[in-house]
Order: sequence, then structure tokens, then C-alpha cells
Amino acid sequence: MRPVTVHDMLEVARHHHRAGRLAEAEQLYRQILALQPRHAEALHLLGVLAHQVGRNDLATDWIQQSIAIDANNMAAYSSLAQVKCAQGLLEDAAITLRQAAQKCPASAEIYGNLGVILLHQKHFEEAILALRRAIHLNPDFADAFSNLGAALAQTGNLNEALGAYRRAIALKPNFAEAHNNFGNALRELGELAGC
Repeated sequence: MRPVTVHDMLEVARHHHRAGRLAEAEQLYRQILALQPRHAEALHLLGVLAHQVGRNDLATDWIQQSIAIDANNMAAYSSLAQVKCAQGLLEDAAITLRQAAQKCPASAEIYGNLGVILLHQKHFEEAILALRRAIHLNPDFADAFSNLGAALAQTGNLNEALGAYRRAIALKPNFAEAHNNFGNALRELGELAGC
């Protein structure tokens, strides 16, 4: 029988985490950290788990520790931004994602997440830029197309918004939000045409 490695423990912890067995996952993450206190991924995932159970202060602390150890883990930046959003700290979330984008300018996910936050902040022009960058990096990013459509609609560019929604739907045919937003944009265009 081969000895259990930290890697094996992490895989089992991830399995528990994905299956919703959070207590078991947390126990394993903590065991890993007892063996390797600077294990960036265990810190990150422990932070994600803390966020899932509403312990956002702990989540922030653990994920920030993870980033301090491995500043190139883009998933940790996304997780930290998600925690900040849950705390209502949208500007902090945007700052986190901008830092991530500087470290990894080829991450469509980072730009997509940044675009969503900017959209929520009503910084529509900045959101459009971030979402276009995400799409440039990943032309099959349906969520980015849908969010781009929303940002374009907010700036009055309804025809462009329709094009973005069409692309989102083509990529993800059952994308209810994109279908809904497409219909709303069509209705708004019709109302404008009737003026």
C-alpha cells in the first residue's frame, strides 16, 4: 500500500467538496495545512468552503493567504472577487480582478468576471471593454456575449446588443437569460420604432 500523499488528500478533499460533504472536505484541507501550512490550493479551497457557509471574513483571509503564496492562481482571484461581491464590496472585487488581469492578461474568465462587476456598478463603457476583451480571448464565451449584450443595451446600443445576445444563444441554445434579454431588447427596439 502506497503512503497517502498531500496530493491524494487534496483530490479526496476536492471530491468531498464537490459532493457537498463540506465537513469532510474542511477536515482534509486542515490536515493538509497542518502538514504544509503554505499549501496555496488548500488555503484557496478552504476559503471557498468558508464562503459557501457564510464565513466571508475567514474566506477572505484564507484566499488572500493563498494569493500571497501563489500570485498566479487566477481561480483564487476570482474566488476572492466573488467573496467581495457577496459582502457588497464591488469596488474591492473589481480591484482584485484588475490585479489578476495584470498578472494574467490572457484570462477570459477574469475579464468576464470583471465585466459583470462593472455592469453591476453601472460602469457600462468599462464593462463593454472588459467583456470584449473576454470574448477576444475566448470567442465561445456565451456568458460574456450575454453580459456584453446587457451592457450595450444599457448604453442604448440595442442593435449591437441583439447581435451579442444572438451569439450567446447560438453558443448556448438553452441560455434562458440571453433569450429573455434578447426579447426585452427586441421589445424596446419596437417601442422606440413606434415613437
